[in-house]
Amino acid sequence: MENAFFKNTAKDIASISPILQKMVDFALELGVKPDGLNLPNAWSRCERVIREKVEAEDKARELGYLSLSVALKALSQIKRAEDDFSRLPEVFHSVPNIWLSGKVDTRKQKGFKPVTLTSALRKHRVILPLLIEAWQLAESEDTIRDSIVREYLSTSGDEFEKALYRYIYDLEEITLEEEFDSILPATDEDIAASLKLATDPNRIYGVVGRAELEDQGDNE
Repeated sequence: MENAFFKNTAKDIASISPILQKMVDFALELGVKPDGLNLPNAWSRCERVIREKVEAEDKARELGYLSLSVALKALSQIKRAEDDFSRLPEVFHSVPNIWLSGKVDTRKQKGFKPVTLTSALRKHRVILPLLIEAWQLAESEDTIRDSIVREYLSTSGDEFEKALYRYIYDLEEITLEEEFDSILPATDEDIAASLKLATDPNRIYGVVGRAELEDQGDNE
């Protein structure tokens, strides 16, 4: 194949020199020692990194990810979940026996059927993110944490999952938007009525208007 470069030697060198310099800069960033650095070993390091990147991208797609960056993000999330899981008390590290043995009905409380170990482990994986979130939200609430442990050891997996949603709902701080939604009128009619009341010159901050005072005087 005919060499496409350096047909116009001086011009081609001038145009390609910044590209070669950038390759050298990349090689330095990739750990090549400045001493003895030249174009061949700079390109060798860059080529190696490019090949490793391509191989990693191919491997990520083989594992079902869209790209290497997506795979790395998933890996970081898994690692974070593992770290959060390790911070949970040991009692949560295995499925409770009551899920496997079930609970008989009593006069005060309805029981539930036992499940297989496979089903119990599957439920445990499902509720784990909820359990981590609820436990973190209750960081300063020892009483609530005790309740979470007690329910984990005494209720079914389905019941405990519902309880976790309840704990999370109760423990999450209300946002400013939600707080305004709970205060402001719900409908356009309510807003109109509130606006009319607020702009009534005879009813400002609960003060009786002059017209009302005159009516009271006439009645006397």
